[in-house]
Amino acid sequence: MIRVSELLAGSENEHGIGKALGDLLDGGTDVCWVRGFASAETCKSISKSFYCRDGAKPRVDNVPGVMVGESHYFKAPADYYRMCQEQKASVEELFSNAEDPVRRIYSIIENHRGVDVRPALWDGQEALHTRAIAWKEIVGSPHLLRPHDDVSQVFCDRNDGWEIQQVNTLIALNFYAQCQAGHGMLRVYDLKCTPDLAKRFDLEGIGYPYPQDFLNGFDYIDIPVQTGDVVMLDGSFIHGVTKSSADRLVLNSFVGEVSEREAVYWT
Repeated sequence: MIRVSELLAGSENEHGIGKALGDLLDGGTDVCWVRGFASAETCKSISKSFYCRDGAKPRVDNVPGVMVGESHYFKAPADYYRMCQEQKASVEELFSNAEDPVRRIYSIIENHRGVDVRPALWDGQEALHTRAIAWKEIVGSPHLLRPHDDVSQVFCDRNDGWEIQQVNTLIALNFYAQCQAGHGMLRVYDLKCTPDLAKRFDLEGIGYPYPQDFLNGFDYIDIPVQTGDVVMLDGSFIHGVTKSSADRLVLNSFVGEVSEREAVYWT
């Protein structure tokens, strides 16, 4: 059974959010859903910046979508970090007229976990703290984003020597700058990736996509995210996004603790 912590945002509930995020990092829960984490004005400003600027480009890998920022998926660390430096200004422009809800999550982890949350490093360069993605519809698929795991793309030979491989629990962080309730729901299957499972479907080093016929035999939960929500989940669970007829914009990153005193993030 997937263990979900559901909380309402608010300054009076920051301690509860921090505790829930700590439980997630410790493996005590699997999903943390914070409803209404950012205001409608913040979300509108971020979405406007995304759709009105030239920084949004189509992804060039096999995951269809438009993105501001960069993904480490299917890239060697050196290639990922080179693109991070090129995309840093475009990412920061998303928050030129709004607070940064992703950095606020990192601050909550720092304050309530007692760790330093910093960019993952490679050869003296810093990873991006987030990226913004609008997934493109996949014709004939029940998913806007096909089911996948987030650990196969990290714990592989391609990333040897990169400190993200030291994280205890890999957490995927999703902030929903634009999402209509009942559309583009986060679907989490009650199934974790294992090396044998990834090998079975030839998904070693990528983790995307798992065949739907196989997943039909497993239970799942749908989280009806709305604009302003944050969901953080254990990235070893296979998860995807259901179809959406409405525009959907998510800010995504990954975070995990590499020691008792440090956590790192990347995209």
